[in-house]
Amino acid sequence: PIEACVMMLLTTGMREEGLFRLAAGASVLKKLKYCLDSGSNILDEFSIDPHAVAGALKCYLRELPEPLMTSELYDDWLKAASSKEPEIRLECLKDVCNLLPKDNYNNLRYLIRFLAKLAEQQEVNKMSPSNIAIVLGPNLLWPQENERSQAQLDIASVSSIQVVGVVEPLIQNAEILFPGDIDFNVSSLFTPPLDIKNQKIPTTEEAAA
Repeated sequence: PIEACVMMLLTTGMREEGLFRLAAGASVLKKLKYCLDSGSNILDEFSIDPHAVAGALKCYLRELPEPLMTSELYDDWLKAASSKEPEIRLECLKDVCNLLPKDNYNNLRYLIRFLAKLAEQQEVNKMSPSNIAIVLGPNLLWPQENERSQAQLDIASVSSIQVVGVVEPLIQNAEILFPGDIDFNVSSLFTPPLDIKNQKIPTTEEAAA
């Protein structure tokens, strides 16, 4: 589901204002979630509604039994992000990234590199790394709780605010923390836009040139 949503958003959603922040229609979102859960690749009809796609991706991440960034490392993430020295904070975040299980690391790398690409269009879509972290962070990391409902964090809670402080620098430093070229069309099941497939994400300097 992560790849399917990302591929659709790369096609139609990168310049959409308020992506991940604005709510989608409930009926469209429900239908899209059903298609994703059933493994369908016939998703073209949903590409015209990037807010539904973004909403489905948020739901998928939030409904995982274990957060993508893992509850086990929750305290490690918060501690790493708490350093006031940018270089030390970056090194600590990289250390925690390397503690993730392989599949979690690969999926987080994929997602964060996509979110960094989304943030490159922030003048148009109004989704800066901070704004993205506010709306997506609580869906990526939450503490262990006895009750599942407690794990679905309130965006205004202290815990969520701390999580934003973790996710924002991940997006800001995506190429440093998750280096290397990236092909978003990992499975080759989707038809990507011509400028995305096998394209190296530009550095900040290249993007500004």
